[in-house]
Amino acid sequence: MTIAEMDDRSIWYEATVDSNDEYFVLYHHKRTEESNNKKSTAVAKLGYWQWQEELFPVEFLTNDQTLMSEATNQLDFYLNQLSNERKDNNFSDTWRYQRYHC
Repeated sequence: MTIAEMDDRSIWYEATVDSNDEYFVLYHHKRTEESNNKKSTAVAKLGYWQWQEELFPVEFLTNDQTLMSEATNQLDFYLNQLSNERKDNNFSDTWRYQRYHC
């Protein structure tokens, strides 16, 4: 199945990500007012496409619902909407694009 054939279904799902495989970590950066330093919080791990599931696994690394919601919005945009707009034919195209741009 290609991404285009998946219609409006998401191409990611919540699951444990194997740290031995290739993955990305999504961070939330917040600049503190009292200093010019950024505080970074790891929010989610995006794993390499699972061919058996035909989906990308995502493991949330926080219980903060606000951060999880923001990460979900970003995942939906970059993996679902952008992949469709780019007319990616397969998951490897999407992964290469993410690796290059992230």
